[in-house]
Amino acid sequence: GIAGASVILSPKILKEFSEEMGCSEIFILPSSINEVILVPADRSDASSLRAIVQEVNRTEVSTTEYLSDNVYVFSEGLLEIA
Repeated sequence: GIAGASVILSPKILKEFSEEMGCSEIFILPSSINEVILVPADRSDASSLRAIVQEVNRTEVSTTEYLSDNVYVFSEGLLEIA
């Protein structure tokens, strides 16, 4: 309940995670305003993850904690919609 999803605004944290996981790209799944899930991009694809995010948002996330139905990709220091 402390707006933990703001981690996506920290390129340093995202870069450290990708380096620790040994990957050059990571997908970021917004779970709510309080949480995001980071997934190495070589372990899944954006369209499958987007479907999961959308389903969870419809069934599990309250409207006051909803963040986004998009999946994001962090690569080479840039954050974009996947």
